[in-house]
Amino acid sequence: MDSQKFEYFFDLPPELREQILCHLCLFPTGILVGAGEDGLTIAIPSASPLAVAPHASHPPLPVSDQDDQEEYAGPPLDVFLASPVLYREAGDIYYGRNVFHVEFVSLSGLAWGRLQRWNGHPLMHDQMALFNERGTAGARRRIRQVVLHLKRFGGVISEVAAPALEDMVLNGSLRRLRVDVREGWAGFQIPTATDVARVRRMDHTANPGLRGLLAVLADPDMEKAELRAGDEFLEMNIPQVVEACAGNAAEFHITRVRVG
Repeated sequence: MDSQKFEYFFDLPPELREQILCHLCLFPTGILVGAGEDGLTIAIPSASPLAVAPHASHPPLPVSDQDDQEEYAGPPLDVFLASPVLYREAGDIYYGRNVFHVEFVSLSGLAWGRLQRWNGHPLMHDQMALFNERGTAGARRRIRQVVLHLKRFGGVISEVAAPALEDMVLNGSLRRLRVDVREGWAGFQIPTATDVARVRRMDHTANPGLRGLLAVLADPDMEKAELRAGDEFLEMNIPQVVEACAGNAAEFHITRVRVG
């Protein structure tokens, strides 16, 4: 028998198959969608402040000299296409157990306008395709955990991100969502006292982007929802923000109904 082939994978116990697939499909530090070269999806380097360890059995890798090299973390299509059973088992691990980080910090209103005009722009690769293309609906609906990084509540949030996240909850598996907001200052620079004061004076009560995200965060099907703001990412009280922005609006007061 060819030593490079193993034809008894499906004869292995399910627990052993899962361990093997975890090596191919699980990225312990998290997945950063569309942040690599040419807009590809990459694993978050273990030295990055974004790195997390969501699975106790898969701690972050130690910092090494290879941390500055991009590790591709897109869907393992070769595994998915091998068989329907592998598609189901590997997909459950890849979409259900990884934490997907989606960063819209660099997308200003001008950049969003360019994306609408230039469908082939590199920024449209994985990041926007995951949220904005009909063909990716099946994939995004399998995702369970998302961390959304944004700088402003602009058109890309109200027109793309919020509707996609809502669909992922209502028609899919999304149950854990964290939104980190750096509204009011550029990039990741430390804000001045003037910046902080200006942000506190901003009125977002009528902003469709914020309202759309709050509707998702307040959904009763969510197992964990977090809204953090500022350079130190102070956690916001979601019910209080909802009350300030929407009051008694119906979309924020959905009650779960159990049948049978």
